[in-house]
Amino acid sequence: MDAPLGGIDASMDCGKERTEIRGQWGMKQNAHGRLFYNVNNSQLLRDITPPNYMSRHRTYPSTAGLNFFVAADQSVHTLPLNTAVNRGYLPEVLDDRGHLHVFASFCSPLIYRGDHFPPGISGNAFVCDPAANLVKRNILHMGPLHLSAEPAHPDREFLASTDKRFRPVALTHGHNGAL
Repeated sequence: MDAPLGGIDASMDCGKERTEIRGQWGMKQNAHGRLFYNVNNSQLLRDITPPNYMSRHRTYPSTAGLNFFVAADQSVHTLPLNTAVNRGYLPEVLDDRGHLHVFASFCSPLIYRGDHFPPGISGNAFVCDPAANLVKRNILHMGPLHLSAEPAHPDREFLASTDKRFRPVALTHGHNGAL
């Protein structure tokens, strides 16, 4: 009798293994192979320890080294009012004028590896926030035991728009090193 699915027995274990959830809206890699991801209210995360190593030992349930905050500063500088955003009812999300001052919908992190921009931008992290109508740029600081990010512009964003229809949701490398 022939096995279903073109010779593969569907009842066989196909090498699946349990792993930790990494991110919500995208995962990217830098030039050194480090993986970066995010969730809607935290712009840049990474695992210091590979998640599957942490889950191997059943009596050691620690998640230390997972979901490490690379960018501690979650502030944004929006141009339009953002009153209809996720968690907009919380006092720490909107300022007195109705502008977001923290991210509400981070997505699509990208570690830029091109050469189209001026020197110093390659290796920077870019993150979209469609609800805030912006793209944020962070400068990554990497050392042997240290990894952090800080906003490239402490008082403004890399790209922001007053057009409510400007909803950046995906970043990728383009032709000739473009973003």
